Amino acid sequence: MANRSHLYVLSSDPKTTPRTELVINGLTEFNYNIPYAQFIFTSHNGYVHSSFLFDGKLAIIADYAKGKERLIHLLELLDASGQLKNHEQFHIEVEKTKAFLSLPENQGTHVLLEAGEIFALSANDMPEMEKDCVEWLAAMTRFGKRVDELLNLNINPPDLFSHDWIVNDKDFGILKNASETWEESWGIDWWTNILYYSFNNK
Repeated sequence: MANRSHLYVLSSDPKTTPRTELVINGLTEFNYNIPYAQFIFTSHNGYVHSSFLFDGKLAIIADYAKGKERLIHLLELLDASGQLKNHEQFHIEVEKTKAFLSLPENQGTHVLLEAGEIFALSANDMPEMEKDCVEWLAAMTRFGKRVDELLNLNINPPDLFSHDWIVNDKDFGILKNASETWEESWGIDWWTNILYYSFNNK
């Protein structure tokens, strides 16, 4: 079985709601990495939490609404640029993403990123895993803020990939690469409520 990152939507914040009262539904999973869709979705007000799936592993909880807003607006900007490889298929996947994330069962207050299997690929013990988790969270938070700055520039979409920020800013390297590698690295064609690991909701 492949090591996967799993993303779930939560009915409320685990900090204030007992586990037995949470409703947890699957959103997506991805093999061997944390794809950019999950990375951006988990970019606002995140914190490290013990894993809901694995003993001795860690997860990340983050705000649902802001993360989804960032992801969709960024995907719409990339789509409007018209400059991605296999652009017609990218447009289809963006529309599928928006439709999937608008379904009632996919609404909530927070997202749960279960990436313990990914952290375990490079971490040999709990201190290393905690360090990796904290570093991922910091990178997600930083990039989320940069996405907000980018969206506020109101760039003409066809000029996106020639804009100084995209050409020269290391934080936007993933956007420079998106024109060629979105099918391998963004995970926007992996949305499903049926994940390898699911939760028994009341």
